[in-house]
Amino acid sequence: MLFNNVGGTSSLHQDFMLLSQHSFDEIDAIININLGFMTHLTRYMLPTLERNGPSIVINTSSQAGAGLPYLSVYSGTKAFVTSLSFALNCELKAQKSKIKVIGILVGSVQSGGNASETNFWTPSSEVFAQSALKKIGSSYTMVTGYWPHAVQSWLMWMIPEFLFQRIMATLMQNMAKVTRKTL
Repeated sequence: MLFNNVGGTSSLHQDFMLLSQHSFDEIDAIININLGFMTHLTRYMLPTLERNGPSIVINTSSQAGAGLPYLSVYSGTKAFVTSLSFALNCELKAQKSKIKVIGILVGSVQSGGNASETNFWTPSSEVFAQSALKKIGSSYTMVTGYWPHAVQSWLMWMIPEFLFQRIMATLMQNMAKVTRKTL
């Protein structure tokens, strides 16, 4: 089993920024944290996983892949992880490989990097992990690890794009204000 569960917005802890405010190094750090290392590690581990199969690669992605303002680079990397999971799983199936790839979509989870209070939409790390692990045997390539996050994803795709963008811009601006006050 290879569990790719690494990610973040930057090693410099600068969240909620306009793309134009990021330096070249910050953008590279976000890309490397969220997709560079996991992609290279997966490529490196595939022969070992195949030899010792059946095997599974689990990639942690995020609802942020839908496109969150003020987290544009992070959002792009999470869309990459989702796309990579689909593409690699299809590639391995076509090769009759003994490796399955599954991606887990994650919403807000209380953790060391997210000090949000737990509630219906934001579980603790332990509650999320227990829920997500139950999805590992799924026949789907992408699963949502916590059912309220699936409801959130469904709602995001059901509302018109202009309304989604307005809601997300306001939400992310408010989150940025709260985050900056706690730093």
